[in-house]
Amino acid sequence: MRFRTYLQPGEQRIIRELTASVAAFHDYEVEIAGELADENLSKGSETSGYHFFLAEQEGEIVGFTCFGEIPCTRGRYDLYWIVVKKNCQGKGLGRELLRKTEEAIKTRGGQKIYVETSSQEAYFVTRRFYERCGYLEIGRFPDFYEDGDAKVTYCRDLPAE
Repeated sequence: MRFRTYLQPGEQRIIRELTASVAAFHDYEVEIAGELADENLSKGSETSGYHFFLAEQEGEIVGFTCFGEIPCTRGRYDLYWIVVKKNCQGKGLGRELLRKTEEAIKTRGGQKIYVETSSQEAYFVTRRFYERCGYLEIGRFPDFYEDGDAKVTYCRDLPAE
């Protein structure tokens, strides 16, 4: 497995395809992931505020994260996306991508990472993943995405060195 912190021209298509392939996201969410990749490639990570961390296996992108500093905060970051190809799930790649992303955020002066996800049963495994990785549930916003679907917010403090 090889990891890198940059997108190459044309990889926004791969980001869209990979996000769609896990069958966990709505079409509009897949498009948003692609738009963040478009922004990153057209403006650069620093200007766009969208940073990518990618996992490659035999030249194929099999996972990625996208994160950025939360505007008007100091050292607070959102983890916008973590996506792992279906046949690579359950093998520790998501945990490794998250760990490497946390290190990258910490290097940038990050102190806290926030993650949002759905309360629907289909996201149970996702919520347990964050909890097993040391994220604490800090809030629920009832009926946020739609009636009966709360937004669940997690946070992790990054330890000072």
